[in-house]
Amino acid sequence: MIIALKPSNLSFDQAATAPISAGTALQAVRKAKVQQGQKVLIVFTDGGDTRSTLTYVDLLSALKASDVSVYAIGFLEHQPSSVRTSQRLQLAQLADITGGQAYFPNSMKEVESMYDRIVAEIDSRYLLGYISTDRRTNGAWRSVDVRLTRPDLRQAKIRTRKGYFAPYAPPPKPQP
Repeated sequence: MIIALKPSNLSFDQAATAPISAGTALQAVRKAKVQQGQKVLIVFTDGGDTRSTLTYVDLLSALKASDVSVYAIGFLEHQPSSVRTSQRLQLAQLADITGGQAYFPNSMKEVESMYDRIVAEIDSRYLLGYISTDRRTNGAWRSVDVRLTRPDLRQAKIRTRKGYFAPYAPPPKPQP
């Protein structure tokens, strides 16, 4: 997996349309009915990390602080089996913490269907919001747990963000 900044000589559209396998992440997002304000990041990776500018822990922190949902497609077949399991776990954790999903095709032929599954999931999303009763502005992580209570929906799958950072305001300076 490569985590790096977008090259400065490319626009976001140009960077997102760099050809990968059966299509591009941008084509998948454009095909989906992404609602205004939604941020979706589709990552296609072979799992190898050769040029990251962030540590894995820093990346998790950045994703927790963002409003992006990560969908990862990990084609890990060319990685040594000794590291493949940890790569799967890391990609799944990146997606899970943001309310996204990780997919692991067994062949390049399956990649296009992974994009179709991502599009279907984006199209079937519901957005929920709430106003916290906790008025503290300490910037702390606040866990969120969303549950279905209807008995007829027990088999439904829910994917949500695991939480959010509270707003932060520095404490007032004491008056002399």
